[in-house]
Amino acid sequence: MNLHDKITAAVRALRAGDDATIIFCISAGELQGLPTPQPELQPTPQPAPQPELLTVKEVDPPAELLTIKEAARWLRLTERTIYRMIDDGRLSSSRMGREYRIHRESVEALLKPVNTKETHP
Repeated sequence: MNLHDKITAAVRALRAGDDATIIFCISAGELQGLPTPQPELQPTPQPAPQPELLTVKEVDPPAELLTIKEAARWLRLTERTIYRMIDDGRLSSSRMGREYRIHRESVEALLKPVNTKETHP
């Protein structure tokens, strides 16, 4: 019995309502001429997302009082670092309810260049 005959017999048994389990014994000779299975295509890997680049327009906030988030984004620091800078006096701020507002001048003062040359005797 060839492969075609085995499959036909199994289909007839299923149509007749036979609930018996059907087991095929296929020899290597019967497999010749059958299409070979194609390997599954792997999805194309997506490139890693690039870090967000900020333009001057996005970074330079127009307000005189900045939120913690705005100051952090402007200085490219974390919000936690901004809170630390407020606590140790490097940034001046006002508290409005539960929120801090940072004075723009104190942020600009941090951005001014500092002479780092040391004088040696």
